Amino acid sequence: MSKVLKQKMGQEIAESLRPHDSCVVVGLQKLGVEGSDRLRGKLADEDASLTVVHNRIARHALTDVGWGDLGPMFAGSTAIAYGGEGAVPISRILVEWERAEKSIVLKGAYIDGEALDESGVRLLATIPDRQTLMSQILAGIQGPITGLARAINGVAAGLVTAMSAIAEQKEEVQAEG
Repeated sequence: MSKVLKQKMGQEIAESLRPHDSCVVVGLQKLGVEGSDRLRGKLADEDASLTVVHNRIARHALTDVGWGDLGPMFAGSTAIAYGGEGAVPISRILVEWERAEKSIVLKGAYIDGEALDESGVRLLATIPDRQTLMSQILAGIQGPITGLARAINGVAAGLVTAMSAIAEQKEEVQAEG
């Protein structure tokens, strides 16, 4: 392969990665064409892509993007998954795929300026999706507010009960007197 072609491929990889702030690196063990198509389809559902790369070219492209820490992960047949809402949903898909299909190997990820190893990718996969996280935050905020509303309601109900008792006592006193 000519040097010009390699440079062009590296530039294309760098341009594909540049708009994103994260990626996940996987090794391809037994991922055939059919498996590759199915995995790409799952990633496409999250607006993410999977690109099989030449290791040396990818290392240069990653250095150009500022993700040079990932370089050592590029050995053997390797692919980069990127795009969508970032490394968390991609990690979830890839961890599930690895567990079910056993045709890829998690190598690592890059997120928020940090290179993560395979265990970091597994940890990313456990983070709830955005919708679930928002629901949990709202429930956390709503809980104290609901408690406060119930407390205020309880005080108001207690006040009404006390005022009713006082009114009944006054009526009894007036009825006796």
